[in-house]
Amino acid sequence: TAPSIIVERVDYEYPAYTGDTPRTVKGLGDVRAIEGTRITIHARANGPIDQAHVDFDANGRRDARMAADGTMARATFELRLREDRVTPRHASYVLRFTNRDGRENRNPVKYAIQVDPDVAPEARIVAPEEKELQVRLDETVAIEVDAIDPDYGLADVRLHGQAHGREVLNQLLLSGKHTGRFTVRYQFTPSAHDLRAGDVMEYWVGASDVRTPQPNTT
Repeated sequence: TAPSIIVERVDYEYPAYTGDTPRTVKGLGDVRAIEGTRITIHARANGPIDQAHVDFDANGRRDARMAADGTMARATFELRLREDRVTPRHASYVLRFTNRDGRENRNPVKYAIQVDPDVAPEARIVAPEEKELQVRLDETVAIEVDAIDPDYGLADVRLHGQAHGREVLNQLLLSGKHTGRFTVRYQFTPSAHDLRAGDVMEYWVGASDVRTPQPNTT
């Protein structure tokens, strides 16, 4: 009988910030989960294993050594994306093993890897609607901000303002995890921010999500 090895089950351990419960999928070697998920593959061979490895992208390399015990082998790796934040670091994998007689599995089963990105938050200034607005120094303008994170929640929302290359506004509007849509109205008075007649302030809203260790920022 030709040596063979197949995946019996896959354990998923999701990033802590997602709040998702770990789970196990049996009888399916294809992998799909959010980036940062720790994957543990449990495989069974049809004979005692001498050595076993994970070959990512099925290019003939022995990328990750598997811990072997009798006919069972396991390996753990983390799902990652490339710098474009779309393409998986590895799109597939095969398992390669050598049995106690020194024979290798020649045509390993190829399994797919799909990595879902953590989506960046969305943020916008709802009001004032005008792109440019002239106001008096003592006039109060209501700046309304709307933000949402499509998947796991916002971590913070901040209103920024700059005039003549110096920061005149850095207002924290939200601090701490918030799921769903976040809307807030900030009352802005130019004189309270050391602005003078003739100054032009450019302002914008920034939002970050709860992704760790590096949040998505908009």
